[in-house]
Amino acid sequence: MASANAFWDSGIFTAFLCDEKDKYDIASISQYLEDAKKGDLRIYASTISSAECLPNHMKKATSFEDFLADYQGLVVSIDPQPNIMALAGRLRALPYRKGTSDKRRLTVPDAIILATAIHIRDDYKVTLDHFHTFDRGGSKSAEGDKTIPILGFEEWCEGFQPEQQALAKLVIDLPRKKPIHPSPSLLHAST
Repeated sequence: MASANAFWDSGIFTAFLCDEKDKYDIASISQYLEDAKKGDLRIYASTISSAECLPNHMKKATSFEDFLADYQGLVVSIDPQPNIMALAGRLRALPYRKGTSDKRRLTVPDAIILATAIHIRDDYKVTLDHFHTFDRGGSKSAEGDKTIPILGFEEWCEGFQPEQQALAKLVIDLPRKKPIHPSPSLLHAST
């Protein structure tokens, strides 16, 4: 495998660290981490993941910081700088709509994570081969609105004005998918 770059949503770390193998493909996540150890993959993430991964639920580390220390240099954490936060705010302000459904919002953490991935791609010129997430949306936001999914984001961009569509395209162009490894290994089948 040639060297690749992936961006991980907080949910990928949470699924792995909490060993949620009954809900997610932890074997693929483990295999991606092995790829990173071999130098075949560089994983990028937002530092907001450290706030979203709750230590009292973790089974594979005592904290997110301990996990990062174990994978030192393999996971590149990006702080939400002012330009990332401004972009996150602009993404949250879009008038998301699909069919007759409306009143949906992009959550603050999801907006920051998406803005961070866009920043890495557009400002640091890192080619992101994968944006790994499980986020299908639909849960309630802090404001009580149902949330916009990261997977299927483009379905909620109906009726956007050209400048809104251009902003949404920054997210739509991210290679968003579930972290299913293309070459499953028997070594990780029981992980």
